[in-house]
Amino acid sequence: RGMLALGLREGIYCAGFMGILPAVRKHIRETYAHTPFGQSEDAARLTATFIAGPICAFASHPPDTVKTCMQGDIEQVRFKGYGQSAGVLVAESGIAALWRGMPWRLFRQCCAVFLFDKISAEVAPRLFPHAFR
Repeated sequence: RGMLALGLREGIYCAGFMGILPAVRKHIRETYAHTPFGQSEDAARLTATFIAGPICAFASHPPDTVKTCMQGDIEQVRFKGYGQSAGVLVAESGIAALWRGMPWRLFRQCCAVFLFDKISAEVAPRLFPHAFR
């Protein structure tokens, strides 16, 4: 249950930490190198995290909320399919219902995208040295 929502959530999330964050980090490093935000790779990474993290958190949260509701309703009493489940949430509590739990997710995703980018930057050259020559 909830595989469509899972795919949407993961696709959006991966696009954020694999695409948006590195692009923003590079832009900050090149454009703002003389400021505290871009003076080092880690400073640029942290700054980019607070730009890319919220973007992927806000965009990927509605599919995650729908998925969680679908998986929690094992008997399929209230939540049957993806569209129907999203409709139930919106009908009951308005569009904001799709972003329930957002503060925690935002904090968690900012931490995660920072760590993913840092680990990737440190590990990838060691695993694939031929690609970094």
